[in-house]
Amino acid sequence: MFDLKSFVLVASFLGMSLAGPLDKRQGNGDGCTICIDNANDCGQMYGGCWDFCATARQDFPIPACNGVSDKTTVCEYFKNDCGKVFGTCYPAEGPIPLIADPGCGEEGNVKREETCEWFTNACGKKYGGCYPVNGPIPMFADPGCP
Repeated sequence: MFDLKSFVLVASFLGMSLAGPLDKRQGNGDGCTICIDNANDCGQMYGGCWDFCATARQDFPIPACNGVSDKTTVCEYFKNDCGKVFGTCYPAEGPIPLIADPGCGEEGNVKREETCEWFTNACGKKYGGCYPVNGPIPMFADPGCP
C-alpha cells in the first residue's frame, strides 16, 4: 500500500479542476506497475497503468469536457531504497508539486486504507470517488445529463 504522505499528495490532486475522483492502485504485483483511474468533470474515465521503475513520468490526456480540451494529467511515481512507493499526479500546466521521498523511518509506515465507489448515471456518465475506509462516506453528486 501507500504511506500517509503519498495519500496526502494524491488527495490534494482530487480538488483540481477537470480532475475527478482518483483511484491509485498497484498493478500486477511486480512492485513497479501502478495504475491511475480518473474521471473528468463530465464523468468520462481516463488513465492507465505503467511501469514506473522504467519510466517515472506518465502523461494522461483528459477527455474533452464542457468545451475544455487539450488538458493533460501528469503522474510521477518512484520507489525508494526501502521499497516504498511515492509520487503524485498534477495538471501538466502546473504547478509542479514537490515529490519528497518519505524515507525509511517508522513515521513513513503509516498506512491508510481506502475504498472507492463508482456509479453510472442514466446518460452513461461515470462518477464517484475514493475515501478512507474508517472515514465518513461522502455523497457523490450525479454530474447530470447534457
